Amino acid sequence: NPEIHGNTFLEVVWTVIPILIVIALSVPTVQTIYSLEKAPEATKDKEPLVVYATSVDWKWVFSYPEQDIETVNYLNIPVDRPILFKISSAD
Repeated sequence: NPEIHGNTFLEVVWTVIPILIVIALSVPTVQTIYSLEKAPEATKDKEPLVVYATSVDWKWVFSYPEQDIETVNYLNIPVDRPILFKISSAD
């Protein structure tokens, strides 16, 4: 039973290159996430509208508990009011 030894240099290269690619893609992603725009001043002191978004097969169900309304595949967003999404899946 002969012992097989691989090419160490090649193994290091094909391990290091994907790591460098992931790091190179992670840096701008993290920068973008942390530089997202803050909430507008007009909505700063307002209570958010809670919207429950539930995915069901090939559609979305949006529930507005304050108004006692549900819609399918249609999202109604009021002007100058923050929104708090509570997301879940029925599947």
